[in-house]
Amino acid sequence: MAISFARCFLSSVSVRSISSIAVSDSGSRLKVHLEVKGSVAKEYSSLWLRHNCQCEECYDSLSSMMKVHPNQLSEDIVIHKADIKDDVIRINWNSPNFGSHEGIIPLQWLKNLHMKQESRKDSKPLVAASIPVLEYSDVIDSDEHTYQWIRNLNYFGICLIENAPITTDVLEKLVGKFPHVQPTTYGNYPLLYAKDDPTDLGFSTSNLHFHQDLLYYESPPGIELFHCVRRDSCVVGGENIFLDFYPVLEELRQEAPQYFEVLTKVPVSFQRRHYMKNDVETPSDMSISRPHIQLDRYGEVAAVNWNTHHQEPVMLDDLDLLDSYYKAFLYMSRKIESSKYHLEHCLLPGQIIAFNNRRFLHSRNSFQLNGGFRNFHTTYVNIDYLRSQFLVLGKALGFNESPKNIFMSTL
Repeated sequence: MAISFARCFLSSVSVRSISSIAVSDSGSRLKVHLEVKGSVAKEYSSLWLRHNCQCEECYDSLSSMMKVHPNQLSEDIVIHKADIKDDVIRINWNSPNFGSHEGIIPLQWLKNLHMKQESRKDSKPLVAASIPVLEYSDVIDSDEHTYQWIRNLNYFGICLIENAPITTDVLEKLVGKFPHVQPTTYGNYPLLYAKDDPTDLGFSTSNLHFHQDLLYYESPPGIELFHCVRRDSCVVGGENIFLDFYPVLEELRQEAPQYFEVLTKVPVSFQRRHYMKNDVETPSDMSISRPHIQLDRYGEVAAVNWNTHHQEPVMLDDLDLLDSYYKAFLYMSRKIESSKYHLEHCLLPGQIIAFNNRRFLHSRNSFQLNGGFRNFHTTYVNIDYLRSQFLVLGKALGFNESPKNIFMSTL
């Protein structure tokens, strides 16, 4: 049923972000005309406004934490009166069960919420035609270049850093920009090298399929870094190939929507079972089940999960659904291998590649050591720090850019 708005309260001061407000006859709605890229009429429920009251009694501005307890709310809350003063909507709520409450809703707060919702439309990641490159000394010594590095990781999902020292503390200094490493069973800064009888194929000389790392974790790492500290001239092969999964999935959605849907429905388990003590990793037994593609409430990709090395057998009683899964799985695998978005790079000493492990797949060509060494220091950073540092550092530097909707960090 349509709600009529009869009482209108105009601002007593000049407010550029708003023109008027109106309370519905029932007091259950407040209509606000915001001037955000043109006049926008937004309608808010009385209960929502009461729940998000920004007065000192209801909200702690220093900690950005709400103090309103759900037990203070009631479905019969109505707006008794509302007006505007000093860029703030002042509201008097009334409830038969809880009495009255006088509180505030700042106009800028409403405007920021609206702009955040609108920014989602422009938050799709950008696809890099080549790997962006920065100098190590610039990123370490300059906040502006640190921001550019984090921006590249947020927008494009990958960035190469050149001319880094060949020392063991380099990644620790670089990750300090986020500011925390994500610990794993391999330690904080493991050395990746080829060894005899490895318990992980990453420590062999064989090729690796396109994959994401550590999908058997409840929260897989977000940013992954490889720092090449040694590659002897006698080493042949071992190039790394990176693939932005985002455009591949969008192609799949257009070309074969039935396969795309299957890959969002069928749960797949990823595991790591390793009981032998060694100098590479601690013993572990991990397993978690997720679809290859996970969507958010808007139908956008929120997460992807692809690692055929650690994938367990798909167990389905419905064999027709299993047949459909394998059709989709094989179609996706062929798209990955033949994609035009491959970015190949042979990492040399002093180079660091950082990429979004939630968004990018990576693979490795097999290699021959021929008596030499190919050694990388590696580490991981939680995905939440990428978006957080982009916003925090950007604000400190005076930039006003919106983050891209990277996987598992949706707006």
